[in-house]
Amino acid sequence: MSILENFCFKVSNNIKENEKIFFNVGNFILNNFILHSRFSNAKYFISDVEFYISAPSHNIDVSDKTGKTIVHCTKRQLLNSEFYIHRVGSTFALIQGAGIDLCFGNNKDIYTGILIREITNIETGEKFHGPQKVLRTLLNLPLFYGEYKQIYIERSQMVEAKNIYDPENPLYLEKLEKANDFQIIPDLRINVPNNLLYRIRKI
Repeated sequence: MSILENFCFKVSNNIKENEKIFFNVGNFILNNFILHSRFSNAKYFISDVEFYISAPSHNIDVSDKTGKTIVHCTKRQLLNSEFYIHRVGSTFALIQGAGIDLCFGNNKDIYTGILIREITNIETGEKFHGPQKVLRTLLNLPLFYGEYKQIYIERSQMVEAKNIYDPENPLYLEKLEKANDFQIIPDLRINVPNNLLYRIRKI
């Protein structure tokens, strides 16, 4: 197992230790992978992520110190090395705040979501910031919901049908032979009322 596949087993209720774990994992993702999208015919660096994890049976809930659990806790977030595209119940819906997660759960009772907040087009340098903007860009959706609703559902299902490393997936991660050396810093998550450094971003 790599640092990605096993980090969920190391998380606890020790905030400082979690911050170290998430920084190492985030740094690994941002410096070691290219994200391919065949929908947009482009390659991207992931440049900003946020970590969410919940495992009540292990007394772990590091999502929100106000007591509100903000991890979706869907079955997909229990899986390891899979994408999770946000939905309302069982329905794909591009609601405000919708996005795409990298999931590295334990296939049993630890829910994880690494939310992709920003991607950078490798060829053009253009940045796409915000979970919904990232998702729309990766799936290459039309501008108006009436035009893309069915496309969104179909493309979301295609992405979730294969794991995140499978080059047959229209959206997949490719590990670089030589890591980048981007400067990475920890930060506060956006719109989450606590002081946890569970966001990792490129500067």
